[in-house]
Amino acid sequence: MSCGYAPKPIGCICSATYSHRNSDARTTVIGLYYVREEFRGKGIGNELFRRIIANKKNHNLYLNAIYNMVKKYQVLYNFALATPWRIVWYQFNPKDLYLEDSECTNEKKIDVTQVTANNVSRFLEYDSRVQNDLDRTSYIKSFAIQPCADSKV
Repeated sequence: MSCGYAPKPIGCICSATYSHRNSDARTTVIGLYYVREEFRGKGIGNELFRRIIANKKNHNLYLNAIYNMVKKYQVLYNFALATPWRIVWYQFNPKDLYLEDSECTNEKKIDVTQVTANNVSRFLEYDSRVQNDLDRTSYIKSFAIQPCADSKV
């Protein structure tokens, strides 16, 4: 969203809608929304939010929100807190995580394969199981197979 006097966007919101493999249900996940600090408190974020959910009334709606905004969305839009989780980012050096074969307690070898266009179906099958039947084929293919991706299955 931008205003006539703003040369740059002043806010954004993104959603992704998924079909289900075994039903007609639709699930929409809303996230990545932000209003530049100098424009907050003017209703811009609420307008963006209203517009994104306006045509999704029959969908299951999920919201990825930062923790300190959860209460606002519970009050304004009647979202229920489904999973109290937080994302915590850690930085590490991969060489610090390397385990010698002798340190591995699992005697069976684990088959880990790079995700490619030829084997992405393995990733999609797993994703559908853990995402309660969501069909995220387009999202997974866009995310996991792009040139800069390093995706394993």
